[in-house]
Amino acid sequence: MPESLLENAKLSICLGIEDFFDKRNGRKLSAIRNLYAGVLLLLKEKLRELSPDDSHEVLLKQKITIKPIAGGGLSYIGKGKKTVNYDGIVERFKELNIIVDFSRIEKIREIRNNLEHYYTVIDNQIVSDVFNKAVIVINPFLKKELGHNPKDFFGEDYFNKIIEIANMNSEDRKKYCEQIEAVEYIEEELKEILTGDFCCPNCRVEKLFIVEGTEIEDLKFKCLACGNEFALKDKIDDILEDHYWVENYIRCKDAGEDSINQTCPECLKQSYNVEIDKCIFCGYERRYRICILCGNSLGVDEQDLGGLCSYCKNLMEKE
Repeated sequence: MPESLLENAKLSICLGIEDFFDKRNGRKLSAIRNLYAGVLLLLKEKLRELSPDDSHEVLLKQKITIKPIAGGGLSYIGKGKKTVNYDGIVERFKELNIIVDFSRIEKIREIRNNLEHYYTVIDNQIVSDVFNKAVIVINPFLKKELGHNPKDFFGEDYFNKIIEIANMNSEDRKKYCEQIEAVEYIEEELKEILTGDFCCPNCRVEKLFIVEGTEIEDLKFKCLACGNEFALKDKIDDILEDHYWVENYIRCKDAGEDSINQTCPECLKQSYNVEIDKCIFCGYERRYRICILCGNSLGVDEQDLGGLCSYCKNLMEKE
């Protein structure tokens, strides 16, 4: 049946909701597995919808065969029963210009993998965080891409339950964001990252920390979900790499440009944002902007050459 994929997606997500409220051992992990599977099935349903008629759901299939058409042209036909995997979904959505928050889906996948391999006890806070990430993806996708109202799609009872689970950490998140707002002399861009989609480097749960310190250099975080503790200055490079990975991928792959976050000459962190031309950790800005000899723009890596570009500096040394 054409609707079987969509129905399976709903069933999987609803089973995940039931698993959350089931007190038996192992049901929390099952909740995350079912939720993740349901999200992928929703994405696959979109690919099925977009597949041309008589193509054997070509966009949904892992293997595609190409056949010539009488009179010229080619036809693309889906082959076999295997459907496209996660990486294939990401690539096809990119090619079709369908916008989905894959960064959150990727974090759901990371949490699921971590729980399967490293955790024996799964806290409700971790599961709630996964549901929160999923809801942020599911609700707009159902409305915009599949034409379904989420409450009608799941039914009022299941819809209210998934929102209840997703909001369980809301008060702790609010307190955390208030702590970040109180930090002195923090760059606005860094504040937005830390109060945005910032996750624990260990368990990947989002914005669920106790914060110690009031100045940027002294900030320490303790994750309420897994207990991981770390100083911001020790993890800032990883945090920014994680935050900008999509943008850096596009810059490097499609535009051939350097990473958006480069080494700051002042604090030596990978925190100099080339788009805003400023270090978002220590606030350093370029002292020299153009070469005093040739007038060319000076990069972040040329700030220790006394106002010269690397080319002019080399010429002067030779002379």
